[in-house]
Amino acid sequence: MDAIQTALRNYNSAAVQLEPPRPTLTWETVVNAVNVADLDILCDTRTDLSTLQWAEPARREGTVLYFGIK
Repeated sequence: MDAIQTALRNYNSAAVQLEPPRPTLTWETVVNAVNVADLDILCDTRTDLSTLQWAEPARREGTVLYFGIK
């Protein structure tokens, strides 16, 4: 999680220095963008990811709530 926050800070620092400046991102924006269904790379795997524990809807929702609090 620290790596993601560091990358977010670095992105925001660079975004405002561009010409024209790019929009900055918030932690909430990043967390909301992370959704298992939105990750195209997971669609090309041979393993059925829907059977893994972290793919269970209740666990995913718990993760979203956790990061929302953070």
